[in-house]
Amino acid sequence: MKEAQEQATNTVEIQSDGGRGSSKVVQYKWWILIAFFTMFVFSGQSTATMLGRLYFTKGGNSKWMATLVQTAGFLLMYPFIFLFSPSKTQPEYHQQVAGKPSLTTLVILYTTLGIFLAADCMLFTFGLNFLPVSTFSLISSDSEETGNVSRSKYIIGFVCTVAASAGWGLMLSITQLAFQKILKSTSYKVVFDMTVYQNLIASIGILMGLFASGEWKDIKGEMRGFESGQASYIMNLVGTAVAWQVFTYGFLMKR
Repeated sequence: MKEAQEQATNTVEIQSDGGRGSSKVVQYKWWILIAFFTMFVFSGQSTATMLGRLYFTKGGNSKWMATLVQTAGFLLMYPFIFLFSPSKTQPEYHQQVAGKPSLTTLVILYTTLGIFLAADCMLFTFGLNFLPVSTFSLISSDSEETGNVSRSKYIIGFVCTVAASAGWGLMLSITQLAFQKILKSTSYKVVFDMTVYQNLIASIGILMGLFASGEWKDIKGEMRGFESGQASYIMNLVGTAVAWQVFTYGFLMKR
């Protein structure tokens, strides 16, 4: 009888040790994924910023086009989203909750956040156009002109960049509030839907601005006049769109 009790105790201890070991493995995997997706965020944002600056440096002039590539590549996320997403049979994928918002509420929510995103991207574009790679010249320069851009434009670019950063933070706060108060869920599907529809609305709004401003008429001429050639022009826009989606994908998967 005593031997049976000792065997049972040993079995429980082994199972407990196995559970702790399994938990550590899960934690290690989680931290590896966090590091992986954090790398996506930083590499995507830095690459997109450099390519966006290169677009203006080499002769690109369309602010609407430079803004469009920040959101229009959202469809590129689909293959990677489904590769890393939880199985649709797992509860964290759907996580249905009571009081699901109506279609009208969702349309208003996605439209509002999409317009907000479009405006924030436009502010970022203005900052990218007017600011140099480093803002050191803005702080240390005493001259009225620096290169081909006036000091006043540097100041406008600085203000737009700060406003874009503040707007991005505000939008994240509003989005989190929407998850808690309106959507009442942070499941993978809900977050993914929010990201896709928000980028879709933003892209539609930016496209409307592109056509309304008449800048679309100058795209062919801009492509021909691009210093690095037409192929580089296309590669720059595509690369910028991909880089921004790498950033968005990493940010989404870190949630």
